[in-house]
Amino acid sequence: MNNIVKKETIRMISNIGKFLPILVFIIPGITYSSESAQPVDENGVRPNHQILLEKYDADGDGVLSEQEKETLREARRQARLERFDTDGDGVLSDEEKSAARDAMKEHLAERRQHMLERFDTDGDGELSENEREAARQARKERRDSNR
Repeated sequence: MNNIVKKETIRMISNIGKFLPILVFIIPGITYSSESAQPVDENGVRPNHQILLEKYDADGDGVLSEQEKETLREARRQARLERFDTDGDGVLSDEEKSAARDAMKEHLAERRQHMLERFDTDGDGELSENEREAARQARKERRDSNR
């Protein structure tokens, strides 16, 4: 790994630490152990919107109502608790929260590295506006193909 990538990775991780206590409980970017709320399948692929609808759209209207969204959020909260509540007391201790934050930092660093490997065409360790646009376009195409 070149020095630019190392420095950028360290800078990114230290900046994430400022917001991580909030992000850990808002962003469901961590791989959960609970089958009821797995954000990735056995191949490491996140379920698309259709899969979430099939699982959580109780009234079958094709849209998640506020109650259905709350059911999904609660399933994700429960999955986080199951994954990180190592002492089984039903509450995340400071140590368990720290483990959750560390897992999120690792996950975000891995995602960033993956994005660089995939879209950093000039090899400078950063995504230019054109490279970011290519990443956005790829994400849009993947999302549209899953509909």
